[in-house]
Amino acid sequence: MGRAVLDPNLCYSYNMRTCGVCYRACPLQDVALKIGMYERPILIAENCVGCGNCERICYHYPQAIRVIPFEDRSA
Repeated sequence: MGRAVLDPNLCYSYNMRTCGVCYRACPLQDVALKIGMYERPILIAENCVGCGNCERICYHYPQAIRVIPFEDRSA
């Protein structure tokens, strides 16, 4: 599988809007993904299982949060 990686430049919550859908979609809330002020996602990468729920639910296109496969760490 992989781990989620966040691009704050694309994330609505880091750009003067609130969102938080990735947090609500995460099966490991407060373990792999925490929520900060203004619903900013805070990833705890070592706890992420790479399920991809956050990437699928992200409203932004291209997605602000992506699951990068373990074999492809260049992205």
